[in-house]
Amino acid sequence: MAYVDLNPVRSYMYNTPEASDHTSIKERIVPSFDLKKTTDDEIKQKRSQRFNLPLKPLAQFEGNVTSREQIGIVFSLEDYLQSVETTGRMIRTDK
Repeated sequence: MAYVDLNPVRSYMYNTPEASDHTSIKERIVPSFDLKKTTDDEIKQKRSQRFNLPLKPLAQFEGNVTSREQIGIVFSLEDYLQSVETTGRMIRTDK
């Protein structure tokens, strides 16, 4: 995921990943709709394969591994953002 979120920065199209309209990181940082409510509703209704909004819901970050069933990404959003930042600084020291 970080690779895709950093593509606009690598190609000098944007200065930061969250400035791009074409990556998931912007939607995670500045959501355009209530992602958690929408995702929960879609999962509850078992409609996630036929999601009729312009944007499909992103998988949620769940944090640590637990004994319960997990359907999201098994680390925290904060950890992911730190990973993107660290990776981005390895590529572009001025960012």
